Formats: sequence, C-alpha cells, structure tokens
Amino acid sequence: MEQAPSAEPTAAQRAAADATGELVQRPSRRPAYAAENRALVALAECMARAPGSVLDRLAEIVLELCRADSAGISIAELREGQSVFCWRAVAGRYAPLLGSVVPYDLSPCAVVVERKEPTLFREPARLFPVLQGVEPPIREALLVPFFIGGELRGALWAVAHDSRQFDSEDVRLLRSLAHFASLALQTLSLRGVESALSALERRFEEFMEHLPGLAWIKDLAGRYVFVNDGAERAFGRPRAQILGRSDAELFPAPIAEQFQSHDRAALADGKGIETIETLEHGDGVHHSLVAKFPIPGADDAPAFVGGVAIDITSRLQAQQVLRESEERLRAMADHSPAIIYMTHPDGECIFLSAAWRVLTGREVALGLGFGWAEAIHPDDLARVRRVFEPTLDPKPFRIEFRLVHAAGGHHWMIGSGAPRFGDDGEFLGWVGSVLDVDKEKRAEEGLRHSIRLYRAVGDSIDYGIWICDPTGRNVYASESFLRLVGLTQEQCSDYGWAEALHPDDVERTRAFWAECVRSGKEWDFEHRFRGVDGQYHPVLSRGVPVKGEHGETIAWAGINLDITRLKQVETELREVDRRKDEFLATLAHELRNPLAPIRNSLHVLKLAGNGPQSERVHEVLDRQVNHLIRLVDDLLEVARITSGKIELRRARIELAEVVRAAVETSRPAIERARHHLDLSLPSEPLWLDADSVRLAQVLSNLLNNAAKYTEEGGRIWLRAERRGRFAVLSVRDTGVGIPPAMQPRVFDLFTQVDRTLGRAQGGLGIGLALVKRLVEMHGGSVAVESAGWGAGSEFTVRLPLLVGDAESAAETTPPPAIARASSRRRFLVVDDNQDAADSLAVLLRLQGIDAEVAYDGPSALELMKRKRPEVVVLDLGMPGMDGYEVAAEIRADAELRDTVLVALTGWGQPDHRQKTAESGFDRHLVKPVELSELQALVTLRTR
Repeated sequence: MEQAPSAEPTAAQRAAADATGELVQRPSRRPAYAAENRALVALAECMARAPGSVLDRLAEIVLELCRADSAGISIAELREGQSVFCWRAVAGRYAPLLGSVVPYDLSPCAVVVERKEPTLFREPARLFPVLQGVEPPIREALLVPFFIGGELRGALWAVAHDSRQFDSEDVRLLRSLAHFASLALQTLSLRGVESALSALERRFEEFMEHLPGLAWIKDLAGRYVFVNDGAERAFGRPRAQILGRSDAELFPAPIAEQFQSHDRAALADGKGIETIETLEHGDGVHHSLVAKFPIPGADDAPAFVGGVAIDITSRLQAQQVLRESEERLRAMADHSPAIIYMTHPDGECIFLSAAWRVLTGREVALGLGFGWAEAIHPDDLARVRRVFEPTLDPKPFRIEFRLVHAAGGHHWMIGSGAPRFGDDGEFLGWVGSVLDVDKEKRAEEGLRHSIRLYRAVGDSIDYGIWICDPTGRNVYASESFLRLVGLTQEQCSDYGWAEALHPDDVERTRAFWAECVRSGKEWDFEHRFRGVDGQYHPVLSRGVPVKGEHGETIAWAGINLDITRLKQVETELREVDRRKDEFLATLAHELRNPLAPIRNSLHVLKLAGNGPQSERVHEVLDRQVNHLIRLVDDLLEVARITSGKIELRRARIELAEVVRAAVETSRPAIERARHHLDLSLPSEPLWLDADSVRLAQVLSNLLNNAAKYTEEGGRIWLRAERRGRFAVLSVRDTGVGIPPAMQPRVFDLFTQVDRTLGRAQGGLGIGLALVKRLVEMHGGSVAVESAGWGAGSEFTVRLPLLVGDAESAAETTPPPAIARASSRRRFLVVDDNQDAADSLAVLLRLQGIDAEVAYDGPSALELMKRKRPEVVVLDLGMPGMDGYEVAAEIRADAELRDTVLVALTGWGQPDHRQKTAESGFDRHLVKPVELSELQALVTLRTR
C-alpha cells in the first residue's frame, strides 16, 4: 500500500525537511533509562497478557515518555477502494478522535512514509487543510514510520499543543517504540492462537535482544532460561554457559545473594520492583538500574522472573562528583559574606547560606520556604515578589531592596539571580546572592547629592565644567557646554566630544590631551568647537588631575570657557589699536604738511626780512595755520560727539538753504580740482527740525570727500528730494570708489579707503564718522553704495521731514580762497602741495640756488629733460604719479640717472627711510625741513 514518491518534493516535504533539520540542532535532554525500562516491562507484560490492547498501551507510553499532549498510531488501510490512514490507537487530548480516518494523500503520515525516516512538522494545519479546525491545534508533531510484514504501513506519532519542543531523545524513543509497534502489529495479524503465541514468543525474544541494556528470564528455581546479548557481555560468559544455571553457580556468593533476594522481592510484590545491583566487570565494579517482574504462566500464576537493566555506573559517578561539588559549594557559600540562596520557580527558598543568620540575626530555617519575605522592608516587598512571578522566559535579574539587619533597622542589599534548568531544559528555579551594600549605598547617595550640587553650580555658570576618568575618558559635562555644542551627555562621553572639534584641531587636541593624561601635567589648551549655530567657537579649556590618598590620579576635572566674545573683543581691540597707530601716523603726517610751508616761510622771513616775498609768506602762514586749526577743530569735534557733549541747536529750517550753504563751503575744493558739480533741488520747500550748521557740515564733508577722492576733472552730483515722510540727499561722484570689504567700515573713526601713498588725499579719517553721528542725532540715517574700485561712490542721507512754514536758513560764509604764490643753481622741487613747493623753492633761491617747481610727476619729468637739474627734491605722496614712480623714471633715463634725489615726506619711520634708499633716493628729509638741512642740500653734488 506504499505510495510512490513524487519526482519533486512538495511544500509539505520541504517544510518537514527544514523542521527536521532544525530538530537535530536543538539541545537534547538526557535519557531517562529507568522510566524507559519500566515502559518496556509494561509492554512486555501487555504482550504476554493482553496482546489486543498493546497498541493502546503503546500510545499511552509514547504520551508519557515523550511528555506529549497527544499520541497515537496511524495505519494505512484500503477502505472502499480508497487509501486512508486510520487512527488505530490514540492517547491524551486527542483520545476522543480514536478511529478517525484521513485520506492518504491529505495526511502528514504520507510524507513520513515517503521520507522513510522520522519527521517533524511545525503547525502542520498550515500544510494539511484536513487538520484545520481540529481542536486543540497542533503546535508540533513528531512522526516515526514503522513496518508491517516488511512494508511501510503507518506512523507512530507524538503531538505538542503548547510550547513543548521535541528533541533527539524523543526521536530515539519513538524509533524504539515504533519497532515494538511493528512487532505487535505483525503478531496480531497472525491467525490462530498457537501461531500467535509462537510468533509472540519470537517477537518477544527479538524485542528483548534489541533492548539497549541487559535482559533475562529465570524460572522459579532461579535458573536462566533467556539472556540477551547485553546480559551475555555483562556476565562475561557465553550464553551456553549461562542458560540453565543459577546465580550461585555463576557469581560470587554476595553477588548471587543480592540477585536472588531481589528476585524473591519481585515475586512477592506481584508487580515487580526497581533496584540497583552491582557486578564486578573486567574494568571494575559496575552499577545497574534493574527492573525485576513476575511473568505469569498458563494458569496466570507466576512462572518466571524477568529482568531488564541499564548500566548507570557513569551516572552514579557523576552524581558522586556532583555531591562532592555541592558540598564544596556549600562550604564556600557558608564562608561568603553574601547570602547565597536557591529557590523553586515561585520563589520558595530551598537553600540559604550561613550569611543569612549573620546579616539578619535570624536562623536559616526561618528564611526557608517563603519565610525570607518577612525580613524584606514592607515598601520593597512587592518589587521583590514580582521577580518570582511565573514567566515563560526566565532571565537573570538584579534588584536593590532593604533587608532586616542584625544590628537593627534595615540595610540596603543588592540581590541577583539566575534561572536554573534541568538536563531536559525544564526551568527548576533560581540561584543567586544577596550582598550588603548599605555603606556603599549611603556613600553613593551622598555622592549623588554632591554631584547634584556640583552640576547645579556647573549649569548655573556660563562656562562648562567637565570630569574625566583617570584614562582621560569623559564621564560628565555640564549642560552649559552640552548646549553650546548640541551634544547629549551620552554622545559627549568617552571621546565623543572630539566629534564637535574643528577638523584642524582634532589631532593636536587629542595628542596634547593624551600627553597630559600620561604625564599628569595640567591641561591648558585653546581649540574650536562647532556650536549648534553651525559656527566654530573658540573655547579655552583648562583642567587638573584629581589625586587620591597615595598621589595617584583618580580623575580629571576642569572647565571649558567659550571665549568667542573675548576673541571678538580682542580682535576689535587689535583693530582699534591698529587704527589708533594708523591715526597717529596720519595725524603726524597731516600736521607736518602745513608745518612744512610754515617753517619754510619763517626761514624766508628770517633770511629775506620784509622784502618782496613777505606778503606771499604771510599768505602761506595764514593758510597753513588755518589748516592746523581745522585739524584741531575736527579732533575736538570728534571728542565732543563721542563723549556725548555736543548739542544740536534745532530750528525749523528749509533744506535747500542748507544745501546751498554746504555747496558754498565746499566750492573751493571742487573748483581747485576742476570738478563739475550737478545740483538738483526740489521745486517745493522741504522743512526740517534740525541744526542748520550741523547739517551743512554733513553735506560739506560729503562734498569734500567726493572732491578729494575723484580724479581731476571728475563729476559730482548732489540731489535733494522728498521720499514719503523723508528728505533724501545723495552725493554721487566718479571717483576712485570703495571696495566692498571696506564699505561696512567706511563710517568708522580714523578709517580711510586707501592708505597707499598714491591715493593719500589728506585728512584724519574722521569726516564720515562725523557725518554718521550728526545724521543719527537728527533721527536720520546715512548709507554708502559703490561697485568697487574705479566705479565711483554714492552717499545717501535720509532725514525726517516736518510740515509747515519755516524761517529762512542762516547764511553761511565761505572760507577765504587760497592764494597762490609765484616762484634760481639747478634744483627742482616737486610737491603737489603748492605752498610747500613754493616756500621751499624760495628758501633755496635765497641761498643762491636756481630752483624750479613742479606740482606733479609728469610735469617734473618734463622739466627734468629741459632744465637738467642737479638735485631733485621730490615729495613722495603725490596723487596720480607718486614720488617713487618719478624716481624710477629718472633712474631709468641714462641722461638723468646721475641726478641726486632727495625724498621729502611726512613719513619718517625707519622702514620708510629703508624703502626710499632701496628706491634710489640719496637723502630722506621729513617735513617740515630744518634750515640746516636745506643749507646742506647746497653742498650736494651729482652722483
């Protein structure tokens, strides 16, 4: 009736193969030979007494030995022309389904028969619809095929309905029992009582031969009538020398008496006994677990004594080792300062070490069972009980609680436990320890309190506090630092803080920190951390090693200070200091410019008296003194504004009048540079609440600035108009322009767009600062726009308007116009400051020198070719072509290169003198020039 296997494995076969493959990987419990022996004896008795019920008994034994929820035997049969599997024997929860019939192709048994080997199914209802709806559902099913008359005819099966998992030991048991099932079914299939009995005897002997241990049968006289191979090997004799003999003839008297007394006990009991017997083997004494039982004869009275045995010598030896180990462990446990305990799964205590009495002052017996709960602090008891609540997956635990202490009160304890499992994987309970940590707990609480205070202090200040362990790994950082870098404490711990370092600082920071940790020297380092704003912040980090009682480093502690603002202030101070130095140098230069013609004029007066030049000299003196006064006035003006001492004299004024006054003030500077001024005023009057003098000063400064920084012959536009509630004035020019980087700083004090000598136009760099301050004092604003060098500039002033009539604006009187002076051995004086050039030429002429004058570089070079002077006194800071460029042209000309060149400048620092020497100048004179230095020029000769 065996079906031919299909060519390709089905889904059920593949699933079965996978599950069966997993089965051999599972941990296997140790064999329970005693129970197996008893089961085999019971089957043998059933075969002898009631062979018709042997299959039912077999199902019950499968249920018992495999710890299954259901078990049974399915046999392939032919019913009404259809192959089916019939459930011939069922035990357990499926017992009511006895006699059920399942079509052959729809049954898991068909897969097992085709595979011809033990097979495991997980949730077979998914693969076999016929099992769907069968209650309770099958979680796992283990099936082993068996033969009838040499043909595969059915399967012996065990079923788990819950979390039970079968293992390799279950496979071994089912194989053994399936062999018995085959024998039983074949026996039952024989017809005739005599044939059945004869076959049964043969099958029984065959069964006994295949037992894994010893098997024998004695008659009532104690003579052996049957022994299997195992008994033959154990007795150390061939079977022919055993059969027909008694124990007294085969073994020493003590051994024989042992065996015979157990035989008598089995017969007296009527059902049999289990005991342990010993026998000397060639390799020593062996111990066996023996089951002895009476075998009835035809009259149902005992006719034989049967026995089966399994050698348990190794197990007993292991148990002895285990007992000795347990005794050693108990001794160790009793000498441990911690309480060692062992419990059942529900927490019922079965062992307590001597430390229980030492710590609690209570006898060990009072703590066994559930007595330990009476020693737990009431507030902690519920938490401790929850540890022992039933669970399908017990795991190690650790718990803190308070326990009654022998000294009174309660002490803090740390209890830990781990699950205990039997050889078969069954959860047996817990084993663990309880340690008194009261001192540590109270110290820890004190430390936590100190840390809370410490952290509160750290979080209340702007700089970050940090702590590292002796190896340099971070264990704490205050919130202020964590907020700065956007890290959590966990992310910052260890060396996580380095993730926020600037990439260029990582290597040197870690290297220096490692050196400090190694050497123990103080940590003092500046580096950059990335902040939550995405910017890198400079941080000053300082720390010291914390020393223990013996001088060892037990920790590191320190601070991190965000010095971003400090760095900004430092940069600002450096910039202020730089601008101060620049301003002082500029001031010295600006003061020397008017002082030079003043000194020259004084020398002229001293040498010429009240001659024809005196009037010209007085004009020069007047202009230059006025220039000095303006410089001093500007400085005083800045001082008054920055100190807040200036006051506006506000009045209702008309904007056009202010514009006209400012234009008149600036017109000489504009005309001197031959600029073209485009003036655009609104047709309507624009009234302001303002100080007309100060507003005129604002516009005049802007116009003067445009005239100063625009090449000769340039254009300047001044426009005034209304824009909503504001009056808007703009001053635009075609001048040198302002680079973008300078535009934010152009209104700062002492700032000039270009300090190079070629661009220098005089001034202290305070005009635009005055403009900004005065405009803001009027409630307005000023802005600058420029596309860069050579693109000109535009300054725009916005002032709030008033509505209503106003008196005429006060007239402004323009300053007097600058007068010009006229101008003998061959000198050439070159200076864009005409007063300085003319006065110096006059002084030279008074000393008998033929002095010519040029006011710019190109004119000087032209005169050089025509006049061929021996000495050229050359101002360096001329616009357009400066003194250095003129000197280079002269030295490059073969006809002029022997000319003596004298540098004349307001700059007298050593680097300036070095630069003129390197540029080909023979002398370096600083304005104003002393008369003695001028007289020394007379003696100069060509190179």
